[in-house]
Amino acid sequence: MNKILVSILCIGALILSCSKDDDSKASSGFDRLKLTSGLANNVIDHNLNTLITKSEGFNTCVETVKSSGNAADFEALKDCWKDIAIHWQFSRFFMVKDLKYTTQEQVYAYWPINKVKVDENIMLTTPITQTMINGLGSNQKGIYTLERLIFSYTWTDVTANPNILNYISAIAKENVIAAQHLKTTWENTYKAKFIESTDNFVTSSVPIITNRIIEYSEYAKNEKLGYPMGLVKYTDVDPDKLESIYAEYSIELMQKNLDVIEKVYLGGDLDNVIGFDDYILSFGQKGIDIDTKIKAQISKLRTQLTTVPTPAYTNLTSANADYVLLYEDWKALVKLLKTEFITVLNITPTFSDGDGD
Repeated sequence: MNKILVSILCIGALILSCSKDDDSKASSGFDRLKLTSGLANNVIDHNLNTLITKSEGFNTCVETVKSSGNAADFEALKDCWKDIAIHWQFSRFFMVKDLKYTTQEQVYAYWPINKVKVDENIMLTTPITQTMINGLGSNQKGIYTLERLIFSYTWTDVTANPNILNYISAIAKENVIAAQHLKTTWENTYKAKFIESTDNFVTSSVPIITNRIIEYSEYAKNEKLGYPMGLVKYTDVDPDKLESIYAEYSIELMQKNLDVIEKVYLGGDLDNVIGFDDYILSFGQKGIDIDTKIKAQISKLRTQLTTVPTPAYTNLTSANADYVLLYEDWKALVKLLKTEFITVLNITPTFSDGDGD
C-alpha cells in the first residue's frame, strides 16, 4: 500500500512539474525575465516617478493661483490639468495586482463623476477642507472632478465662491499622496514579484500584461468611443458620455491610450530594450507576420486619431462617419490582439469578450 501511495505521489509531482513552466524561458527560447525586468525598470519605474512629478507640478500650479489671485494663472491651470490627464492614461494601464489593490486609481481618476454632487459641494455654506475631501466618494474628486471645476467655472465664479479653489486645492494635494502611495507600493511590495514572476500562469507578470494590453485597448474602444457613439451598450449618440466633456480633450487622451499600448508592446522608448515585439519575433515567421500586422494597425489607427475632426464633443454627430472609421480601426486592433497576439504567446485569456470582437 505504501509503495502504491509513493508511486501515486511521484506521478503527481511529475505531472505538476511538467505542467508548470518553472523557468523564464518560453517555448520559443525567449527569456521572459528580460521582458519583465525591462518593463519594470524602463517603463513602470519611469511612469510612477513621472506621475508624482506631474501631480506635484499640478499642485504647484494651484498654489500659484492661490497666491497670485489673478485670472491668467487660473487660465494656465487648464494646461496643467491637461498635463496630468494625459499622463494618467499611462499610469492607469499599470493598475494591476498590488497597484490595483491600493484603490488609489479610484482616488486619483474616477470616471464618470457625479457632477450634481460636485456642484452641491461647491455651494456648501461651510468651507471645503482637506478632511472633507478625503471623506468624499471617489465620484466627487480626482482629475475628472478637477476638469469640471477648472473648465466649467470662470475666474469670476472663483472669486465669488472661494470653495471652488479650495476644492481644487484639496484634490490636488490628495492626488499627490495617491501618486506617492502607488510608487511606495510598487517599490516595497510589487516590483520584485513582478520581475521574478516569469512563468506562464495567468497570475504571472507576462500573462497579466498581455491580457492588460487587450483589456486596455477594449476599454479605449468601448468606453471612450463605442458608448458615446451608441455602438456598444447604448443605441444613441451621446457626446456627454465622452471622457472629457468639459475640456473637450477626449481625442487627445485617446491618442495617449494608443501611445501607451505601443510603448508597452515595444518595451519603452529606447531601441535596445526588450518588449512584447521581441517576444513575438522569437516565434519565427509566424511571429514576424503578427508583429507586422500589429505595428501596421497601430500606425493606421494613429493616422485616424490625428485626422478625425476635433473636439469630439462637438463633432461626434456632425462628423459621425469619421468617428465610425475611428471606431472600426480600434476594433481591428482589438481583434488582432485578442486572436493572433495572445494565441502565438500561448497565454490564457482572462478578459471578458462580451461584445464579440
